Amino acid sequence: MVGAGHRPLAEAVFHMTSQPVKIAPWLDAKQIEQTIENTRLPQQRKDPWKYTSVKQVLQRLDSPFEKTDQLPNHNGSGVLVGDFGTPMISSLARKYVNQIANNSNNVLPSLNLLRAQHGYAIVSNESNDSVRPAVQIPASDSCERILIVVQEQANLEIMEHTSGGNRVIECLILPGGQLVHRRIQPTTTHVEYNSLTVNVMENSSYQMMQYSVGAQLRRNDIVINIEGEGATVDVSGGWKLSDISHLDTQLAVNHRAKGSTSQQKFHGVVGDSARAVFNGRIYIARNAPKTDAHLQNKNIATSDGAAIFTKPELEIYADDVVCSHGATSGQLDEQQIFYLRTRGIPDDRSRELILEGFLAEIVEHEEGASVLGIQPRKVDAP
Repeated sequence: MVGAGHRPLAEAVFHMTSQPVKIAPWLDAKQIEQTIENTRLPQQRKDPWKYTSVKQVLQRLDSPFEKTDQLPNHNGSGVLVGDFGTPMISSLARKYVNQIANNSNNVLPSLNLLRAQHGYAIVSNESNDSVRPAVQIPASDSCERILIVVQEQANLEIMEHTSGGNRVIECLILPGGQLVHRRIQPTTTHVEYNSLTVNVMENSSYQMMQYSVGAQLRRNDIVINIEGEGATVDVSGGWKLSDISHLDTQLAVNHRAKGSTSQQKFHGVVGDSARAVFNGRIYIARNAPKTDAHLQNKNIATSDGAAIFTKPELEIYADDVVCSHGATSGQLDEQQIFYLRTRGIPDDRSRELILEGFLAEIVEHEEGASVLGIQPRKVDAP
């Protein structure tokens, strides 16, 4: 049953969706509604919504969104972009939409599907070692659904911008495929919800970098399922929060196949009365021996009013694995500040340099450095 206190919001969604799913008419709207009805909506003040207002996210989903039919920009080589009815895309859409992100523990992607005004797919369909197709997903204040498919042995690069909407991305990387995903989350005054589910098959790789700054409320739900032997996942990112902004990132990497590797590394700077929430999780199934998985989250608070909540989790059911996890939260190191001041650098500039260096450890490109307001780390050419 729907959780008490949120039934009016859910019923409003049901009332508005008596017609077929707009962006995917072949889906059974009544079945989706029944799934929602049989699933408890997230409960306030309980994990994984302990520090974030689910009520605000639901209210935003229940309010009007900006209408858009804007498709991503792409370089036109080796990639298809189109709505779910586009020839050469429709068969993939019918096969995977609402399958990859179909999670009984999270009803929000189902609500998104019923409310979505816009849906499209990005398909990398060619393999070329010298050229990686690149796609720019624009920011929008809309409710939208996106399917990303990287075909076997194909490469794809995604530059995604978010700005106050409700976006659900389902992503499949087929055997031997490679996806580089850069996620830019600039300042917004809106409530923003993002759900990302990635299935990584054998010998394929997924690399994601996420850079975030202030928002009234920004929630990132990220689930990465490693489904194939020899797959690799590398996710990293940083945030720089000020004023009364709120950022909540929930990240789970599920190892379901042997011989796979994953790395999670995030740094955050939180000041004023801002709030940062990070929950990183590594799950290793019984049939996933020889897994190599690591998680690290470091945070610096620059004011007494800043709030940081970080929790690393390990759940291991297999033998012969190498795993580590850790999280730290603290203030600037006064000894480092003193060292810089003895060399003639003013106090304020000393603090800025330390924070820039801390964030620069996880930033390798100009887009991420720009949104965080720092200089990118120098990376030696191969």
